[in-house]
Amino acid sequence: MKATLLRLFILWLSIYVLVLAGLTLLRAISPGLPLALSTLILTLILVPTISFLIVPMAGALTARLLGKGPTSH
Repeated sequence: MKATLLRLFILWLSIYVLVLAGLTLLRAISPGLPLALSTLILTLILVPTISFLIVPMAGALTARLLGKGPTSH
């Protein structure tokens, strides 16, 4: 339970930072972009980033913080 909650918090924090940074960057590059288009661009970038980088890193970080070896899932 503790590992699951820690991993969930790490994932939430990572996603929050990525979404905030992505929105800030998109608004700086093209301030008049419609919401639907900026959401499409943001999700095209963030979903693969989260799936292939953040989720595995969160699992490894959780294991390291709890003093366990790397997880297999």
